[in-house]
Amino acid sequence: MTYELTFELGGASQNVENEVKAREEIKEQYAASERRAMGLSGELEELRTHMEAAERSRKAAEGELHEASDRVAELTNANSSLATQKRKLENDIQAMHVCPVYRLLPAPHLHRNSVFGPHRVHCIDAATYCDRCHT
Repeated sequence: MTYELTFELGGASQNVENEVKAREEIKEQYAASERRAMGLSGELEELRTHMEAAERSRKAAEGELHEASDRVAELTNANSSLATQKRKLENDIQAMHVCPVYRLLPAPHLHRNSVFGPHRVHCIDAATYCDRCHT
């Protein structure tokens, strides 16, 4: 019976040693999992920070795009207006070459800041006269 108790005690102590080893392995695996989780948590936080910065950059770029689009629209309108004015002036110059009345207008007295200056009324009257001559 002593032999049987010793054998059972030896088997039980072997079981305890196996359980202790298994527990230590589980603790090591748990610690490794904790370290991995902490590393992943840090990476996740870093990715969130980068994502927020990218979102701010995207919003800023969208704002700049809208401003640039508005500016392009303004410049397009200004260009169109200037092209219309240019065509009108070219037509007026062509009319001056056709109608001799324009040649009689006192050109040195034209005001510097405007196309026709103070003699605009005379130019309009001359244009009206010129139109009457051609009809």
